[in-house]
Amino acid sequence: MKLQEKNTNLNFYNKLNDKSIGLTERLKLAKNSWDAKDCGRIGKHQLIIDWTVDLLINKKNNSLNELEQVTVWERLNYFLENSSSETNPINNGQAFAQTLIDNLN
Repeated sequence: MKLQEKNTNLNFYNKLNDKSIGLTERLKLAKNSWDAKDCGRIGKHQLIIDWTVDLLINKKNNSLNELEQVTVWERLNYFLENSSSETNPINNGQAFAQTLIDNLN
């Protein structure tokens, strides 16, 4: 990966994790980037899915209330439904599975 592409991904990831930006705006940024045909980010879909899953796994650390959790779940559903990957796009499967089970109980 070229240095410029790494910087682009790092800047994007930093914006997604910037808690001074509201969650709604960060989710909107993720969706807009997801839908963009060419935004210069290599592996952007995987990065977005990983970030969204991490929000759910670490919901207490991310201070997500119930409504925000529902919004994140809906956005993750959108990303997974629109994923072109034929492999499992969730890298942190074990922790995510536990999060899913906890939310179903």
